[in-house]
Amino acid sequence: MVTTTEVAYYAYIYCVVSPEHHQKVSGYCRSVTLVAYMAASVLAQLLVSLAGLSYFYLNIISLASVSVAFLFSLFLPMPKKSVFFHAKSSKEAPP
Repeated sequence: MVTTTEVAYYAYIYCVVSPEHHQKVSGYCRSVTLVAYMAASVLAQLLVSLAGLSYFYLNIISLASVSVAFLFSLFLPMPKKSVFFHAKSSKEAPP
């Protein structure tokens, strides 16, 4: 679920950010994603090893995190343009 939503978040970011900043924004987003994966993995390992937390509770924490991210995405402003669908006017269409 998380991996599939990454595609939607990147598409949203590319819609909102101007094309000249795409490379920089991609780098920042990918860096933040990798750091978050690393922090979550270390935290999960510590919770299982030191606190004796079961994997069931890790699944609940994961589901809660994804749910919170989904709720935040509902409050993002709608993009003004689409990355996937570019409608051309009749003047721009080739003959």
